Amino acid sequence: LRLSPTICLDGNCKTGTGILVYLNGDKYEGSLDNYKPQGIGKLYYKNSKYFEGYFEEGLPHGEGFLLDIEDGKKVKIKSIWFRGKINDK
Repeated sequence: LRLSPTICLDGNCKTGTGILVYLNGDKYEGSLDNYKPQGIGKLYYKNSKYFEGYFEEGLPHGEGFLLDIEDGKKVKIKSIWFRGKINDK
């Protein structure tokens, strides 16, 4: 039995590529390892933002792009992430 805050919607979510849906409404598409994002993928947040880039142990980690909304316009921001947080240094 696997207890998780995600549902595998499509693909091989244990050790391949697939689509995960989180119970909070976020959705991930890409490489997976043991039902966690690992490698290259996209994380779509329920608030219309998304991160596209590298993941490590389920979190954005490394170089990627964050699509944000500023003043009603979509803005793509190149970013470096460290364990799920933008590294602003």
